[in-house]
Amino acid sequence: MEQENRLKPKLFTMESENIISLTDSNFDEETYESELPALVMFGAERCAQCKEELPMIEEIAGEYKGRVKVCWIEVDQYPTLQQRLRLRGIPNLLLFKDGAVEGRLGGLREKDEVVEMLENVI
Repeated sequence: MEQENRLKPKLFTMESENIISLTDSNFDEETYESELPALVMFGAERCAQCKEELPMIEEIAGEYKGRVKVCWIEVDQYPTLQQRLRLRGIPNLLLFKDGAVEGRLGGLREKDEVVEMLENVI
């Protein structure tokens, strides 16, 4: 548990217990192999748009708890995942379901856009 908390970005507030921190070692298990759909935010602490988008992602994590797994990947710590998925910028949201990427939203997005993507997939 201590290691998991250490991996969470400093940007998160107290609501972040609903957000799973991803690494190279748990990415496939928490996304492609997950029984729940997984919304993954690719971002970095240095990214102003990521900081702006995080409160909305935290809200979604609480609202969709038990229906969607919400995850965060720090691209500066795990750049190979960003390359593997051919993501060119951050923030970037990917929605995984049944072993595939079912949705993508790049750049800073509004909550209603993210909710629409989630509702269309779950």
